[in-house]
Formats: sequence, structure tokens, C-alpha cells
Amino acid sequence: MKTLVQGCESAEQFGILLKMTRINSEAKQNALRAYLVDGLPAARAYARFCVTQQHFSNALARLNKAADLALQYSDNHKKQS
Repeated sequence: MKTLVQGCESAEQFGILLKMTRINSEAKQNALRAYLVDGLPAARAYARFCVTQQHFSNALARLNKAADLALQYSDNHKKQS
């Protein structure tokens, strides 16, 4: 599921999601931040930080999965409150 939107994520939300993943590569983190927070097109973001398209896509998928799980948790928590 695509939960995250190019250029529409805050730096704070992005940082929290990174903590929920094992994306440790600074280059991948920078490319994802450029895409999700700054709104740079994906191809330019991963090229700028010397990340392959495949590694970028895999990392983005992991971030989307973390975001989806966080939303599910939040929705479930609200229902139980």
C-alpha cells in the first residue's frame, strides 16, 4: 500500500518512520527525505545521492509498510479509547 506521498511528509514524521525501519544507509535516508519531504522527483533523488533505483524502491516500500502499520495502530488505538 502506498501511504506516503511525494513532498507531503513532514521532516518529523519522516524521522519517526525511519526509526521504525532498519534503513541505516545515510545515502538512502537522504534520497528518501529528498523525495518524501522536499518533493524531488524519485529519479533525481536517488541519482543525487548515488542510490540505485532498486535500493531506493525497496527502501521506499519498507517506509510505506512502516507508515501503514503506524496508521493501523493509530486507528485501532482510537477505536479502543
